[in-house]
Amino acid sequence: MAFIVEQFIGDRGIQLSAEEAVRPFSFGTNWQFIRVGMRMAINGITTFTNANGPGLGICTGSEGAYSSTTTDAIWRWGLANTTYAVAGVSPNIYLHQSTNLGQTAFQRTGGATVNFGSDSGVDQSISLNPAGLRSMMFMDFVKGTVGVATLGSIVMWMKTNANVTIDATRGEFLAAMEALTPANMSNFAVSSPTLPTRFNKDWDSVLVNWFRTTPSLCVYEMAVTRFS
Repeated sequence: MAFIVEQFIGDRGIQLSAEEAVRPFSFGTNWQFIRVGMRMAINGITTFTNANGPGLGICTGSEGAYSSTTTDAIWRWGLANTTYAVAGVSPNIYLHQSTNLGQTAFQRTGGATVNFGSDSGVDQSISLNPAGLRSMMFMDFVKGTVGVATLGSIVMWMKTNANVTIDATRGEFLAAMEALTPANMSNFAVSSPTLPTRFNKDWDSVLVNWFRTTPSLCVYEMAVTRFS
């Protein structure tokens, strides 16, 4: 068991449209194993084809995935280059991952974005009803040895189940952030992903990224747990 050390958003939340939010850790780079997470919903009903989903990850400073001056950023797209199909019955409508083309991790240094890890992924769904359903997405990062060209590992957790209503309360989100193995969530991992451009492990901020102008992404909570 660990304890949440940061909560960045609450109550009103934020809405992203082809943009991102970056928030610094109060503990800076003093961590070995952390979890960053968000509770979210997509604000619009549409099928995505060959599209990326929400991005969640860590970066150095305030410059994240959309910046051309990023010194270093590492994040994982929620669903990389795959297809989301609308599923469910109103008001319980959500996007479901209807194809499995793999999940991909990226490192960004300056204006260059480089793929450094992938996995087959898990069955995933994301809410299309911001007023009624909220989905959870977590990323675990193990830093690994400073100066060595591997990150350590990345694990993605998501409350998912094909053709079943996806919902998460604020209490469930906070409880899952603290549990080493969150209940009712699937995961996949990239172990010892090789950093292709920069080996400094000075990540001190969390970022959430959205790739579309419409529909927008509603984020109701963001938090980070420091396990070690």
